[in-house]
Amino acid sequence: MSRVEGANAETLAKIMLIQSMVREIPETEQMLRFICRGLVHLPGVERAWFDDGGDELADDSAVAVHRFLLDDRNHHYGALWIESADDETFDSYAAYIHNLVFFAVAVLGDRDRLKLTEGHQQELEDRVTARTRQLSEQVRIRVAAEKQTELEKQRAERYLEVSEAIILELDTKGGIGLINQRGCNVLGYSPEDLTGNNWFEVAIPFERSAQFRQAFTDAIASGVNIAEYNENDVVNSSGDIRRIAWHNTLRRDERGRVLGTLSSGSDITALRRAENDRLEIERQLQHAQKLESLGVLAGGIAHDFNNLLVGVLGNVELALLDLSQESPTRPLLHRIEEAAAEAARLARQMLDYSGKGRFDVALVDLNLIIRECGRLARSMISKKAYLRFELANALPAIEADSTQLQQVFLNLLMNASEALGDEAGTITIRTEEMTLDHEIPTLVAPDRSLAAGDYVCIRITDTGCGMNETTLARIFDPFFSTKFTGRGLGLAAVHGILRGHGGNIRAESEPGKGARFEVLLPRVDGSPATMEPVTEEKPSSATWKGAWKGTGTILVVDDEPVVLSLARSSPG
Repeated sequence: MSRVEGANAETLAKIMLIQSMVREIPETEQMLRFICRGLVHLPGVERAWFDDGGDELADDSAVAVHRFLLDDRNHHYGALWIESADDETFDSYAAYIHNLVFFAVAVLGDRDRLKLTEGHQQELEDRVTARTRQLSEQVRIRVAAEKQTELEKQRAERYLEVSEAIILELDTKGGIGLINQRGCNVLGYSPEDLTGNNWFEVAIPFERSAQFRQAFTDAIASGVNIAEYNENDVVNSSGDIRRIAWHNTLRRDERGRVLGTLSSGSDITALRRAENDRLEIERQLQHAQKLESLGVLAGGIAHDFNNLLVGVLGNVELALLDLSQESPTRPLLHRIEEAAAEAARLARQMLDYSGKGRFDVALVDLNLIIRECGRLARSMISKKAYLRFELANALPAIEADSTQLQQVFLNLLMNASEALGDEAGTITIRTEEMTLDHEIPTLVAPDRSLAAGDYVCIRITDTGCGMNETTLARIFDPFFSTKFTGRGLGLAAVHGILRGHGGNIRAESEPGKGARFEVLLPRVDGSPATMEPVTEEKPSSATWKGAWKGTGTILVVDDEPVVLSLARSSPG
């Protein structure tokens, strides 16, 4: 931009006004004084005077002195002296001062050249008129350009304010030069709070601030190594963390020097949270599907295994009937019988895990089951473990197999006790009612959710060693254990029993903070059934003889030949 174009329109108008009045002042001295009085009102001008070149200049280093000679080819009228305190401002309209001096010299010369012809005078006037018209056009263009610039500035500011993107401008040190209203809303500050402050001190979490600042400094220093896209966390005025996706570019001057960065950002916090939730649900679903598949496999194996065990145990019983009490073979058969019985117990656990176990369902009071489990567990858990019961009064009834639920809670209590190890600790058993106002995914069945409704909740918490995420993800896997091997199905059986009861189990734990297991079972309307002690009597081989007598035909239908063979061999 030239000096003339950089002048302020108001300043140019003042100079032109002085110029237009010069011709109207008849006396030379009056005309020169008028020009000086007019010039001191211009921006940056401290003093103005005319002399013949003999005056001493002002000894003031804070101002600059400019001289304009008033002479033409035939006459010398002296000089115009101007002191300015702002050279940059003065330089923007110095050319107009030259034009004013030129015009004044022309007027003075005109008055001294009385013998000029009318043609010469008209030529001079035409030149001045043309120059004046030229200056007027320049003023008009300058004013129009300033108006257009202001309109564009206002339009850009409106775009920044209504934009859904965060607009951020940083200098080479990370200072905030500009941030729009969207950015202020995300961070919870006003523009005045942010502008001029360092971005890495105000908006970046403390633990990452030094790392991000160094990366920014390296990018500025290299001039090229800036990430066009990146995501990072920012912290707002309330201390909440927001996830922002940025698009970045370097700002440069006309010489290519880096001035800082310009970034546009989008708040993707909700998007990332939803994505993480979806991945967690997918992980839970895959885990539940795996357990479901294992359950189907375990159920099929247990069913076939049971049929084989029927043949083993039945033939052992038949063999024992044919042997005398003194036979040395009897102890060997008893060992076979005990091993087969243990195998049958494991098969029942596999059926429980698959959710296909045999349930004797009735209305039961869960608090009674919990108290009975507590009584049984005291002789099995650590002596340093303190059992604390927080049982709700008038707990609603549930439909369940009390024996199966005892197995569930005893298993959970034993796990809690083992988590305490040799240290003293507390195991808390709490029961309460719970109402779900929406469906939640179940861990025990991947193909269904736990419906909204009323449930009975049992929470078993301990103050033990806790579990890490890897262990927590596998606790319901068959035969998985953090203890010594050979412990059976454990929590996998708990998983299957609850599946068979239409319930759910959830587990939470952190290393060093204990664990919490939460069991949900659907409540039913009605009074709890009175629980009776469950006893299981196993008939001895002696009871076979004489226990039943009579004649007739018994029809046995089975798909296992060994079972049919056993039936044919049974004593009549």
